[in-house]
Amino acid sequence: MGDSTQVLSDGGLETSLRGWARFFTILLVVYCVLGWRIYLPRGDGQAVPAASTLIAIIFLGGIILDRSLRSYVLASVRRLPWLSGFIGLWTAFSLAAPLAGFPVHTMVGATTPLAIAAFSFGGSLMWREHLVSHTDRHRALMIIAWTQFTVGAMQALWNTGVSRLLPLSWLSSWDVAVMRAYGVELFTGRSVGLYLNPNPYTLLGALVLVVALRLDLSQRERLWLAFPSAGIVFLGASRGVIIALALVALPYVIGRVRMIGWRRSTIALCVIIAGALAIHLLLSVTSSPVYARFLNRWASVPALLAHGPSADINAIGRLDAWAKALTYWLKRPFGTIGPPQMAAGTFMDNDLVALLVQGGLLLAAGYLGALYACFRRRLESPIAPVFAPIIALVLLAGLSQNAIAFLPTVAILWSVLGSVGPSATDAAASKG
Repeated sequence: MGDSTQVLSDGGLETSLRGWARFFTILLVVYCVLGWRIYLPRGDGQAVPAASTLIAIIFLGGIILDRSLRSYVLASVRRLPWLSGFIGLWTAFSLAAPLAGFPVHTMVGATTPLAIAAFSFGGSLMWREHLVSHTDRHRALMIIAWTQFTVGAMQALWNTGVSRLLPLSWLSSWDVAVMRAYGVELFTGRSVGLYLNPNPYTLLGALVLVVALRLDLSQRERLWLAFPSAGIVFLGASRGVIIALALVALPYVIGRVRMIGWRRSTIALCVIIAGALAIHLLLSVTSSPVYARFLNRWASVPALLAHGPSADINAIGRLDAWAKALTYWLKRPFGTIGPPQMAAGTFMDNDLVALLVQGGLLLAAGYLGALYACFRRRLESPIAPVFAPIIALVLLAGLSQNAIAFLPTVAILWSVLGSVGPSATDAAASKG
């Protein structure tokens, strides 16, 4: 996409960046659709995810070989020191893992922060109107949402016995084969779409739903994007993500009520409640196993509120894991080199806990500082209304899962945050 020895004019730089913008738009679609399907087999139950590694290689290769992308990225780094500092620090901790005695294959998983850099500084090009058109951007999000919803729905129908069509059998067999390659649990009845876990699948739907509701779209575009996104949230049924989504929506609902008045709001609320009850009765009458499993996910919530964490096995497991991880961190306040789960010998399911174990207060502060700094500069972005809800969603979801490193979060969240970086004109100025 350009000769590294060639001195580009402003027009040449614009043309080259437009090519990169289109390329990263396609890359975002492929990354969000395939997810964990791109992996390196290492024997039964020992697959290593490779999608982030490939993204990192492509990004670093582009920086080395193409002067226009290198100029754009350097300008972005200068304008987003918090974000680049956090990514750099996390990368340093992660890539040093083999030197600390961890298996060499952990380097493949350790490229997550480099994939974050790719979408922060490269993927952000897709959000610029003069580089990627509104239509192309919307089409990319539609492909992601509808593909994931369709595949997830098909898998849910097959796994719950609702439908036994041959194509669904093929999708289910593919899903089981990939899960066995990784050695992970099969969530029967909860769709994993093209991911290996319902949590990142649900978070993908929630992220795209926020974008659909907050981005400047026509009513038709909004509905066509919001419908499959809401469907993904329903099929994945992650309670943590759904609660986070509800909390994020609260201030916008209150603002809408104030705008249209209490009388119209009450009517709208009654219509929504009536519609929800009608859908509930319809699904209950048809005895949908998919819907039944969704309701069962919430059956323990009243007991959880009444009796505390002891009423829910997931809450007990997470609290035990956090206690073990924090005990490990207190003995190493500056963090440990390497993947935190392997170092502490337990899962984390909490972004701040995982960052504390790996890089101490410095890495955790870098993460929060990067989010805050990007939020402060949100008005410089062409998608400023998306910033507050999408950051709040990932922070809240990150209290019960490692949302920061989920594949859909890497692709969508970090490209949004990077959109406060330089435009093509800024990159050209920095080059000159």
